[in-house]
Amino acid sequence: MNNLDRLNDADFHIIGASTAGAILAEKLTAYGKVVMIDKAIPGTYNNCGGGLPEKLFKELNLDIPFVKINKMIFSRGEQKSIVPCEYVVINRSEFNKALFDKAIKSGATFIKGNLISYDKNSSEIECSIRDNCGSRNQTKTIKYKKLILAQGIVKTKSKLAIQKKDFHSIANLEIIKEESPYKNQLYIDLSSGFNTGYSWIFPMPNNQTNIGCGCLDTGEFSTSLLKSFKKKHNIDGEVLSKGGGLIPASPLLYVRDVNIFRFGDSAGMVNPLNGEGLKHIIKGADLWVNAIVHNRSLNYNIKHIARFAKHSIAKYILKLVIYLDNKLKFPLYSKLGYFSTLLISKTGWKFK
Repeated sequence: MNNLDRLNDADFHIIGASTAGAILAEKLTAYGKVVMIDKAIPGTYNNCGGGLPEKLFKELNLDIPFVKINKMIFSRGEQKSIVPCEYVVINRSEFNKALFDKAIKSGATFIKGNLISYDKNSSEIECSIRDNCGSRNQTKTIKYKKLILAQGIVKTKSKLAIQKKDFHSIANLEIIKEESPYKNQLYIDLSSGFNTGYSWIFPMPNNQTNIGCGCLDTGEFSTSLLKSFKKKHNIDGEVLSKGGGLIPASPLLYVRDVNIFRFGDSAGMVNPLNGEGLKHIIKGADLWVNAIVHNRSLNYNIKHIARFAKHSIAKYILKLVIYLDNKLKFPLYSKLGYFSTLLISKTGWKFK
């Protein structure tokens, strides 16, 4: 049986084979046949840096390079606050490829293709699939038993997945062939040229640097901000890759609709305050697997409700701050952000 033949023979169809999809795929192989569908094999795209708690990274048991982080520096002009942390930074391409390889080794199957549409009433999805020779696309209608959307912002008319109109942040970043000036530290600038935004410098494995700018729910921003930020910190090494895009920050309470489940970015599993998503994907995977396998609802699960509530409160606080920032023409976001990190640094609490 070749991979295309397996399309209608699976117990679980997962749209997306990167972090969220691969983590679920590996776990679900213990309960049936798993097919992952994605536009390309992970590791060939999404070349950016990613941070996650060191403890969670060790639990994944991945043999990839990483940089251990012991401090976060929050800067606002001449002001600086330092918060201890126990994090690691990895290359997301290497990270996603390692998770994907684990899923395949566990028995999952991968099909190169794109989701076109899905129908919960007929339990069918329509996909554009590459044929066995990889030379052309075929539009196929596939019957599913359990469908997991783990692809983030998907281009479909259905309202089941996160849409671009939902609350989000947007980022513009580069990977530089140059050692970070902040070794073993995450540097975050809260006053980088626009009110509801931030810039960062993260050390990456192999003496590389992830540098970028982001803003909250305000659409596109000038790429000149990144150029001026690089100049300010004398970072002028070779640009190895560029990335960025939309980061969903709209947590969803209802993540199951009959036999369709949302996970990862498709469920808005990102903390709007800091853009952290990997932590919540890793910690939430077992909860989702249990619900998917045993037909249990996540919509009323206490752990899921608690995570949803926390992220929703953060979302609405940020929306209010953005509104006041724009209304008052006052840098409320950067002031509150810096003040919060200053309080954290005084308590001795650390990110971990």
